Amino acid sequence: LVVLSACNTGIGEEIKGEGLLSLSNGFLQIGAKSVIASHWKIDDEATYELMKNFYEILANENINSSQALQKAKIKMYENPKYRFPFYWASFTLHGDFDNKPNLSSKFNYSMYIYLILLMFSVFVLYSFSKSFYRK
Repeated sequence: LVVLSACNTGIGEEIKGEGLLSLSNGFLQIGAKSVIASHWKIDDEATYELMKNFYEILANENINSSQALQKAKIKMYENPKYRFPFYWASFTLHGDFDNKPNLSSKFNYSMYIYLILLMFSVFVLYSFSKSFYRK
């Protein structure tokens, strides 16, 4: 799943014999199963809320990305501040509508801790070897 949450990422150019080619189309052609893109200039704050809702729903419920986007849009509609469709209707899903990315709401820090420890160890060994060979 590729999410293009910037403005106009779903807008493309119609090429005779090819159809509509856009950034979304490019990601689908190189192997992305599905792409979420916007079709007009969007509000930053509303986009943040929509994407936050989308990822929370996708991570915590056993549903596909299409259903998660639908639930996130409904949640935005229920908020009086973002009730107008301008704030959430710009985003559409292209490609595999049944795509269920493997997300977890729990972040695993252990891999990053091991990587930092490894880099620190290499730095210490390098520093020690430089001082050892100078003598």
